[in-house]
Amino acid sequence: MQPLPTYLFYFLLACFVVALTTSMIRVRDPKKILAESSRFFVTVVVCLVLFGVLVTVLEWLFVRPLI
Repeated sequence: MQPLPTYLFYFLLACFVVALTTSMIRVRDPKKILAESSRFFVTVVVCLVLFGVLVTVLEWLFVRPLI
C-alpha cells in the first residue's frame, strides 16, 4: 500500500494534466495556455480542499458525538 502523499501527488498531477490539455484544446497561445491551466488547476485544488474541510467539520459536528 502506497502512502497518502504518493496518491495525492498523482492526483494533483492528473488534475494539472487535465487542466493543461483542456486549455490547449481551446487556446493556441502558450502564455494564455499556461495562465488558464494554472487558474483552472488552482480552482480545482481550492474547491477540493474546501470540500474536504466542509466534510471534516460536518463529521466533527454530527458524527463524532454519536461515537
